[in-house]
Amino acid sequence: MFVKISDYKQLPQKLTELFKIADTVLSGKPVLANLDQLSVADCNYILAFMSGVVYAKDGSPVKVGDRLFLFARKEEFEDGSLDDYVEDQKI
Repeated sequence: MFVKISDYKQLPQKLTELFKIADTVLSGKPVLANLDQLSVADCNYILAFMSGVVYAKDGSPVKVGDRLFLFARKEEFEDGSLDDYVEDQKI
């Protein structure tokens, strides 16, 4: 259903890694990113960048947990399954 990006201990060493994550979202695959082990500064950097990516496709980042975020285009939310997933995680 979606691609999980998890347990980064630091900002991806190369911006090309972050661009690959963005390309995944742009190709229509939602990304669930666990940023729990990142510093606040690195977490904010990724959030800002990925928020811009999904905004360009009429999407928005969704906070699933404390530092767990779902990034997806608007189209991926249309059938309601991602919204259901987010709601199930908040229980």
